[in-house]
This record gives sequence, C-alpha cells and structure tokens, in this order.
Amino acid sequence: MNCCLLRPGQNSSGKRLSDLLSQHGMQCCNTRQPTYRPAGSLLDILATNRSELVTRAGVTRCHYGTPHDITRLALRLTGFRRSAGPVTQCRSLARVDKAGFNNQLVNTDWAPVYTAAGPDMKWTAFLQIFTPLLDSVAPSRRLLRRPTRAPPTSEHTRHLLAIRRDALSGDRQDYKEINRSARAAIRADCRRHLQEQLTRAGPGSLWRVLRPIIGSNKKHSTLEGITADALNDFYVSVAPRLAATVLAPSRPVHVRLPRVCTGGLRVQPVTMEALWGIIQGMKPSSFEGPDGLSVKTIQTFFDGFGHIVLDLVNASLETGTVPASWKHATITPIPKGKLISSDPSSTRPISMLPAITKITERAVQLQLAEYMERHHLLGETQHGYRKSHSCETALHVVTDDILRAMDSGEIALWAMLERMFGPHTIDRFAALATALLPVYNSRFRDPCTSGLDALGQSDWNQHNNFVNPPFRLIPRVLDVVEAQQAVATLIAPLWPGAPWMGRLRRLSVCPPVQLPPVTQSCLPLLQHQQIEPHRNRWWTLCAWRISGEPG
Repeated sequence: MNCCLLRPGQNSSGKRLSDLLSQHGMQCCNTRQPTYRPAGSLLDILATNRSELVTRAGVTRCHYGTPHDITRLALRLTGFRRSAGPVTQCRSLARVDKAGFNNQLVNTDWAPVYTAAGPDMKWTAFLQIFTPLLDSVAPSRRLLRRPTRAPPTSEHTRHLLAIRRDALSGDRQDYKEINRSARAAIRADCRRHLQEQLTRAGPGSLWRVLRPIIGSNKKHSTLEGITADALNDFYVSVAPRLAATVLAPSRPVHVRLPRVCTGGLRVQPVTMEALWGIIQGMKPSSFEGPDGLSVKTIQTFFDGFGHIVLDLVNASLETGTVPASWKHATITPIPKGKLISSDPSSTRPISMLPAITKITERAVQLQLAEYMERHHLLGETQHGYRKSHSCETALHVVTDDILRAMDSGEIALWAMLERMFGPHTIDRFAALATALLPVYNSRFRDPCTSGLDALGQSDWNQHNNFVNPPFRLIPRVLDVVEAQQAVATLIAPLWPGAPWMGRLRRLSVCPPVQLPPVTQSCLPLLQHQQIEPHRNRWWTLCAWRISGEPG
C-alpha cells in the first residue's frame, strides 16, 4: 500500500487506511519517523491487534546505502517456549586442575586393581576407584547442544561497528564507506578464525571445519516409529542372513594359505612407551561409553593412571579374553538417503565402542600388521590397513601400470582381442594383481576371485572365456573345452612340434592372431615372474579362437 501516514487530512490515504484497520480491530504501530528520507514520507505499514505487546518501534538505515530506511517493530511474546535442542551427556575438563588431579591419581591406592584376578575383575575394581574421583572434579552433566556461535571479532572490528552505528544519522556517502570497511574487517576475522581452527584440528579436519560455512543439503530428522528393540533385532540378523546367501565351495578350501609360514602369531604385552604412542595417536574424542571414560579423558590424565591402563590392557592381551563390558557399544542409527522411513533396513548403524576397547584393539592391530609385514603375508597390491600405504599410493600404482601398458601396447592389444572375440566375461587363469576382467578364477584364494582352480569349474559353457594358461596345461584346457562344449580365446604359442598342436588346430574356428613378442603381450607379468616361453625366444605367441561344440 503506497500511502503516507505522515500527511494530514480528513480524506487522505493514510487516514482511510487507519479507519480500515480500526474496523477490523487493528491499529498501526509505526513510528512517526519517515522511512523515505528524500520525500519525508512513511510508506511501510506495520499493524497489529495486540498493541499492548509492542515494546518499541523505530527505523534503521539500509546497509546498502539507499535512502529508503527499514521499519522495525519489537514485540513481547507470551506463552512462547523455545524448542529444546539435542542433549548430550559429557564431562567438562576445561576447569579441572590437571596437574593436581594427576598427583591425586598417583597417590591413590590401586592395590585392588593389581590384586584382582582376570580382566573383568580388574576393570570393575578400576571403575570403583576412578569414577568417584573423576566425578568429584568433573561430574557428568546433561548439556544442551547449541548452534555454532559467530566467529569472534577483534577490537578493531568492534570499533568500526560502533562508528557505523553513529554514522546512521550522518552523510550517506560516509556511511557507505564505513560500512564497506566494517564488512571487510568482519570477513578478515572470519578467515583468521577458520585458519586457527584448521591449525588446531589438523588438515584431516578440513571439511569438518568448513561444513558449517558451506552448508549441507542433508535434512537432520529423527527416526520415528522405530523402537530400539526393532533396531537391535534387525542389526543382529544381518550377519546370519548374509552368511546364508554365500554358496558353499565346490571342493574343500584350505584354511591356511600355502605361503603362510608355520610360526603363529602370539600377541605380546605392550610397553608403557608403546601404549603412550597408541593413545597419543588417537583422536581426542569426548564420547563417553557406558563406563564414563573418553579418549580425551585418558589422554589428559594419563600421567596419573597410565600404569593402571597398561595393567588392564596387558591383562587382556596375556589372558586372551576381553571383558564383556568392553564389547558393549553405543549404536546410533543413521538414515540411508534423504527419505525417512520407519523400516529398520533404511538405517545404518554407527557403533561407538568404549575407549579402553579401542586402545586394546589398536595394540593388537599393530602387532598383527608387523607380523604380516615381517613374514610377507600381504601382497604388493594390498594398500589398505598398511603403514605408508593408502588410496593415494594405490592410485599412483594403477596410473603407472596403465601408462606402462600404453607404452608397451598391451592395452591396445587387449582392446583388439575384445573387439575381435569379445566381450569376454571371465579370465580363467589370473590373480588379483593380473586379472584383465572383473570375474576371474585364481589358483589361490583371494577376496575377489569367483572360484579356485579354473580346470575344476563347471561353468565354462556359460561364459565367453579368456584363457591364458601355463603352456603345460594347454592339453587339459582343450579337454575342458571339448567336454563342456565351451568357447574360449586361448593364448598359446605356435609350436608345430607340440603333441597338442593338431588338436588345437582342429578346435580353432578361425586363423590364429599373431601377437607381439612375449614381453609386450597381453599377459600381465610381475617383476619376479619368469617369462614363458623361456626356452625358445623365437616361438610366436598367438590368440586362438577355439570351440568345443560339435561340427
């Protein structure tokens, strides 16, 4: 409504608007100050039917420097209650005298822990002594998690903001200059605050620091209609149902791999230095399990009761038992995707184990990794869960292999075979490091193989087979192709004197494709493997398209 309330007159537009609002039990609550300064008019209308709740009214300058001011109205709300935010249970260690409490822990009588029999009794005795001491200095409280505060401003920025407030009633051009300087100072304070957070949290927490600024399109919703018992029953049933879908092997699988040495792994007790390195290397999480301990608490007061933590961890390692309370995890269900459903299968569990459990697991993991590295039980292609290895090193190796294959013509050769005889569906003689197809058979068991012993498989007639066998197994490959009436692309030398050469020519459905020298063939050779054929370098390697179907 473009009408000025400051213009008098019995038949003015402002008078007619006031009469109209009065007929509906409302009245204008605007200030009598103009909102458009060049014309001295009051154009913005604020009306209410509860004028007794109005505490103040006024105008404020537009931050963009326009002459059109903004009308403000403050109301006193009654019967309004702010919705409660998320509540967490935690301890505040900020005001604890850490040196004094560590001295108190050192002077505490821990004899019941040392004399207890077994990890369970030791852990119970430890909690009975340590928990009251910790509650006396840092009691566990229920805290309301509030939104993230704005970054702190410097003294210079606060001074500019005060000058900007004083300049509201002054010259417009001066206000625009001061407002521009104040906004630049606020942005500088935000950058400095983010840089301090990144320096304190480390480069691994980059997205955690920037997420409140970048924002997220995820909707934080509570799971309604799902009980804790329903979630527990579903999560417990996942593993048995998954195990039931795994097919049994066609023949017995050896439990011990052939390359595993006879010396078994024996977990040894850890030293104080090793335990301190494990705890210092963990993230300082403030999550408290059912025992009321967090990783941050153990790190803070390790000087006072580190010898007790060492005794608890070594008791579990030496006896080979884990207390039942260490296996209790706090599980938080997280919705899958954006849709919120009452079906437990639409959630995924986030499990949080007690801090003492994480420390013990880390001690075992370090010894297991060292054992496997010392006995060379991990392949060269294993990059996960290894020291000095990561996804980055795996990408570097894959990129280097691809570039080497492009330089030697292997990728072009494989593409040619795929175009002529493909698409192939299975690589019969391969391994995790040499497979040319996602589905392959291997000699030894590995996580990705579809079966052991290619010659013992009964599904040759269901695939377009790519076969690159050791040359001594070529007769057996021909037996399987004929018996199962399968089709295959066979990599074999053009060896006129071989006893199986006549049979190979009979099963061929087209002339063989001559391949480059063996060092540039499509066979992915490892560095320690011996090139085959190695007895006669003048042999010619060919790709034979064979079929066992009659006629």
